[in-house]
Amino acid sequence: MYRSPRQTATLPTADRSDVVRDCDAEHARTSARYRLMLGLGAAACLAVPIAVLEPAASWARDPDLFQLLRGMAVLKGLMALAGLVVVGWRLGRSIRSRMAGAYIGAAWALALASALIWELQVIPLASTLFHGAILWLLITAWRDSGSESAA
Repeated sequence: MYRSPRQTATLPTADRSDVVRDCDAEHARTSARYRLMLGLGAAACLAVPIAVLEPAASWARDPDLFQLLRGMAVLKGLMALAGLVVVGWRLGRSIRSRMAGAYIGAAWALALASALIWELQVIPLASTLFHGAILWLLITAWRDSGSESAA
């Protein structure tokens, strides 16, 4: 049962500690659920394109370009990993479910775009998805007040 800070302040000390303990337990469960969704979804977004698609054979004719694009893919993957770590950290704090969904969706899009770039498939689309996901993540962070409780 939700109690406002004013209601909690009027409770006897023993009841107040029970309310705080219950809120902490609920927050821990919610945080773990969000982080699990983030990790499993990102793993799926990475694994499926890598397992299903093969690197484009047309890049084999130009090994220098192939190495350049793979280097770019590694850099994009590192940026996506950094984004996943930051989103995982943010999901450990108190957050509204709508904001959590926005963060998780942006992180999944980053993971998918990184896998597509690694496989050298539809690079213009993958690049657009990657940069759109970065923008999505930045806008979500900008709109996130950071002080709302989980709802």
